[in-house]
Amino acid sequence: MVILDRIRQFVERVAPLPICEACLAGHLDGLSEQEVHLRVSELAVERGFDRARAPCGLCGNERLVVEKAR
Repeated sequence: MVILDRIRQFVERVAPLPICEACLAGHLDGLSEQEVHLRVSELAVERGFDRARAPCGLCGNERLVVEKAR
């Protein structure tokens, strides 16, 4: 499975919670935060995903998050 698919599936699984890149990297073994950042940028342009500065639904820190569009 490609990295983008792993990220997409995880974001869909935790929906409706927004999730930050640090939490994504932590939950997806073997991925750096930098790699996650690049892939989340790709995911954010896809229909059905939003990216914004907001509190992360997992760690609570206000960061750049991605979430499944409502």
